[in-house]
Amino acid sequence: WMPARMLRALALLIAVAHSSAFGIVSPSIPRTWQASPTACQKMLSISRTSAKRGHQLCMGSPVAPASAQGTSPAPLAEEDGQRSCRVYNTPGLVDYPSALQFQKDLQRERIDHKVAHKGKPPFSLPDALVLVEHPEVYTLGSSSEASHILFPLDQSQVAEVGGSISVEEEGEDGARFQVHRVQRGGKVTYHCPGQLVGYPIVDLARHQQDIDWYLRSIENVLISVLDSYGVKAGTIDGLTGVWVDGKKIAAVGVGASRWVTLHGWALNIDNDMQGFKRIVPCGIADRPVCCLKDFLCDDCPPVSEVREKVTEAFMAAFDLDAVRMPSPLSSK
Repeated sequence: WMPARMLRALALLIAVAHSSAFGIVSPSIPRTWQASPTACQKMLSISRTSAKRGHQLCMGSPVAPASAQGTSPAPLAEEDGQRSCRVYNTPGLVDYPSALQFQKDLQRERIDHKVAHKGKPPFSLPDALVLVEHPEVYTLGSSSEASHILFPLDQSQVAEVGGSISVEEEGEDGARFQVHRVQRGGKVTYHCPGQLVGYPIVDLARHQQDIDWYLRSIENVLISVLDSYGVKAGTIDGLTGVWVDGKKIAAVGVGASRWVTLHGWALNIDNDMQGFKRIVPCGIADRPVCCLKDFLCDDCPPVSEVREKVTEAFMAAFDLDAVRMPSPLSSK
């Protein structure tokens, strides 16, 4: 062991060197390091370990060694994925089971990564945003009730999460659609062509570990997009979703595991609203639904345009940078 004076002197030199590397003109050495030889020894041990790993210490976070930093080092948050969001924008119609499985895979990948690395940066994966349209399908949330389904349905086949059934209405023009029981909050909702469905896979540990905050943030994203088209939307106390003149234009329902989210929203743009007549949308009997076309008529934008606006608004709301990714989902 080195004498206490030598330990304190070496610790001071190390702290000054670290501080200088990051432009701190007047480093402040904690009194515990000045007074405690044990603390000084720990600092030396940390410094040796850090040097072996090729990193320097900056307020507890490793950064690239000076030789690799260059003149404009990338922020740590971008290096470890915390400020990036992978966007999977799939045109066409994507089957609901395929999109659901893709969500689960993305969520599981991020949860496993967090567990393996104890949730500490830089060992974290970027958030993700999946944007799709679905063929006609109904999804039942955790609080769905049989009375909210207005068409014949064998409830036993969708009693548990993961249950699904195909339904074919009678008559030559009878519609065909699927029903799925899923692990999200809320009641029954309807997806169809012309409706933009967004599935953010977000690690709330990087943002705010509060589901209510997350729901309100999603609502605000959609409100801002609608406002860009001159449609004044808002929320209603006690009800989730986005509303225009008392009519629901977007449903929001999410799930989460270890603070990594699943599911998301459905924004009605230019879709056939007849399918909503087969259910009590979101279990709210006295609140009608609407779509963007109801307000913009022939000036209603295509779904492809709204996808881009939603992506931009989402990145701004969550302070993320979009990284466009090829989508592995097949579409019709």
